[in-house]
Amino acid sequence: MHVFKKSSLAAAFGVIFLAGTSFAAEYQITDPQLLAELELQPTPGYELTLGQAIAEAEARNLAIQAAKLEIDRADARLAQAWGLVMPMLSAGLNAIHADKADVVDFGESMAAGLGPILESVGIELPPMEPNPTVVRRQDTVTGQITAALSVINVKNWFTISAARKGLDVTRLSIESVRQQLLVGVAQAYYMALMSKNLVDMQITQVKSAAHHLDFATKRYESGAGLKIEVARAQTDLADARQQLLSARLAFDSARDALGVLTGNAGLPMPVATDELPMPAGSDDELVSWAHKHRLDLAVGEASILLAKRQYNVAWAGFLPTFDMAWQGSYQFTEPSALGAQDRARWNLVFNLNIPIFQYFTIGALKEAKVSTRIAQLKLEDQKQNIGAEVRQARRDHQTALASAELAGQQVLLAREVMELAQTAYEAGAGSSLEVTDARRTVAAAEVNLMARQLQVQISRLVLHRALGTEIKELIPN
Repeated sequence: MHVFKKSSLAAAFGVIFLAGTSFAAEYQITDPQLLAELELQPTPGYELTLGQAIAEAEARNLAIQAAKLEIDRADARLAQAWGLVMPMLSAGLNAIHADKADVVDFGESMAAGLGPILESVGIELPPMEPNPTVVRRQDTVTGQITAALSVINVKNWFTISAARKGLDVTRLSIESVRQQLLVGVAQAYYMALMSKNLVDMQITQVKSAAHHLDFATKRYESGAGLKIEVARAQTDLADARQQLLSARLAFDSARDALGVLTGNAGLPMPVATDELPMPAGSDDELVSWAHKHRLDLAVGEASILLAKRQYNVAWAGFLPTFDMAWQGSYQFTEPSALGAQDRARWNLVFNLNIPIFQYFTIGALKEAKVSTRIAQLKLEDQKQNIGAEVRQARRDHQTALASAELAGQQVLLAREVMELAQTAYEAGAGSSLEVTDARRTVAAAEVNLMARQLQVQISRLVLHRALGTEIKELIPN
């Protein structure tokens, strides 16, 4: 069974960062310019916890919002598919203006046609009055209404089924994208938090360098020290101030990136929260959990079903279809004299279509078979790789934990060496060069520890991602 357990690593590192800084904290800086640099506050911004960052990104991140719109697009495709089986109603209006009306005089026509024949047999055709008849009027205005319905069309129903499964695939895919983006937000949050801690660490380094410069100056002025010791201390302080400036700029950049991902203007101020819980269980248990919760596997399985339904759509093209339609018309102008005088007429039309040969459908069947096989192979490949992915992510996390623990020990040792070098120097038994080297070693060790701490959090996020865990479920209350 997959459970989570909390780690006490952050508490241990907190003790490490608090240890070994007393000598720098006791020193009071008197240089106004340096004091102003140390008291410089970061760019104002609203406080943001990890949970708030995740919630704001989900609500405001434009990439997530754009991805969610894909669900609406898939839903619109489903509505279009339903339109294939829904009744269709249309109306039209036709207006015709001819160059002239078609008129026929049946009296004259009869006299011209039958007169000679009757006269040849001695029969005289009586006189006939003109009787012009309008066959087609010069202006005709007619309105039509047509209602059509596909009564039997198996392909349309298979198309609806495929569109519905396509909507499911889209929803699962968007959910996977959403979780991946939220993991990126969490990574940006931890990066900003590490940058914030780095600024605090660099402030401590500046105070330590200022303390060393003050002592070296006093030794030189009393005749107990050398000018080179003062120069070294000045160089050391200048380097520490430069590192502090770089750390502050990096902190603002990290906050800026976090603000973009959360969809907010300005620079949010990350606030430390409890660590994410550590996944617990054996490798087999974690792999089994991943097989049940990985969204990419759910997407793969849904894609196979979609490909199979698209295959059904293809072979349904060989089946007969039966349609019916009702057509009604109304003539607004006067009907012609020849024909029925009803202005309103209607027709009921039935259409049976039996496909005999459609080579395009044969190609569509082949394509659908290939698509199904591709989806099956992709899913099998994902299942085969999940075990290795989970185990590798767990090994990376364990390596990060071990590296962070060793980095913490290195910080403690480096600070102990620095205190010994500082004490020896102040007692006249050591050189300023030893103090400078020790300080730089401490700074490098502390930066390395912060990087290792960040790697622990990132690797833990990667492990949870490999397991398919919802990031919001991991955030401490």
